[in-house]
Amino acid sequence: MCPEKTIFATNTSFLRVGDVMKDVARLDRCGGLHFFNPVPVMKLLEVIRIPQTSDETFASMSAWGKAIGKYTVTCKDTNGFIVNALLGPYISDAIAMVERGDATYQDVDAAVKLGLGYPMGPFELL
Repeated sequence: MCPEKTIFATNTSFLRVGDVMKDVARLDRCGGLHFFNPVPVMKLLEVIRIPQTSDETFASMSAWGKAIGKYTVTCKDTNGFIVNALLGPYISDAIAMVERGDATYQDVDAAVKLGLGYPMGPFELL
């Protein structure tokens, strides 16, 4: 159906690209482009490569990301890629801390902003 030059990309945040693309006949033309919201503001683009992604396809996806002004990072096809793989445990630990009564959610957010230099705390992200 699609021309041979077509690149198939998904913007999934947590699903593995290989699972999303499992029924695509041309896996060498498949990959992931994980944008962050709001897309016009957030500069990062995770470019995900499955084992079958050709070098040409990967280079094209990365070049396109840079051409639209994104800072691209490379990631293998892992659960959550880079950012969400780190974000999940971070948020879970913050919730557990509040549930145990170790701190209020307001104090956790303040501590992360002032102690780690993050622009917002984990509860402000939710």
